[in-house]
Amino acid sequence: MKYAIPMNEKNKDAKIASILGRAKYFAIYDTEKEELNFLDNPGAKETRGAGNLAARKIGELGVDKIITIHIGPNAENALKVADVEIVIENDITLNDTIEKYSK
Repeated sequence: MKYAIPMNEKNKDAKIASILGRAKYFAIYDTEKEELNFLDNPGAKETRGAGNLAARKIGELGVDKIITIHIGPNAENALKVADVEIVIENDITLNDTIEKYSK
């Protein structure tokens, strides 16, 4: 399984970003390979449609699940169309997220 986590830092001890579309990066974790990569979020600097652009990129990456604190309605719809499961978490670090969802 491959999942995405919005992040503002490339640091496993940092908390996940509060808004999907405005996060600077996506941490992409592949549970089969136990591999973590950080990718720039193409929507982070957009004035409009940041969440939708971010969601489309996640869909293109073949992500199965996104773990986020908040998601707007346009991004949510785009992820549903891409068949990406949405999980809402609160106040959790990247490292804790990896541990929790890798089991």
